[in-house]
Amino acid sequence: GLYQPVDKKTKNKLTDFILSPSEKSFYSHNKNLFFINSQHEKDLALLQAALKITFAGTGLGEFKHYDFIPCHELALSVHINKKQFQLVDVDKQTALQILKGQTQFNFSCNDGYVLASYQNIPFAFLKKIKSRFNNLYPKGWYIRMSID
Repeated sequence: GLYQPVDKKTKNKLTDFILSPSEKSFYSHNKNLFFINSQHEKDLALLQAALKITFAGTGLGEFKHYDFIPCHELALSVHINKKQFQLVDVDKQTALQILKGQTQFNFSCNDGYVLASYQNIPFAFLKKIKSRFNNLYPKGWYIRMSID
């Protein structure tokens, strides 16, 4: 499928998640949402006309029902608006636990999406649901070695 520009309603929902949204163009591709710098909009259209584009832009996430699920690329993006998420700066051991895919952590925060950072650099999303966490760090990237 092609990268399709999103409708105005969807765009309005996405602009809060990134910095300088007026300089970005928003696209959907297979239910996933992406953004690119607006200056590259014509380049993407030109390339799509001639090539099969498998990936373009920075991933934002997707909407499932009424919930926005942020993707890992957004956590790593320099364009993320950190103010839209609960930001929890974790110590080295907790950061390693997140990177290992663990889901039990000893910090407190409100229910919802949490942007985990180490030394103030965001690196992963977690979703807090009551007394547990869902770790949204990509499974294929988990640390496999012992971290103890």
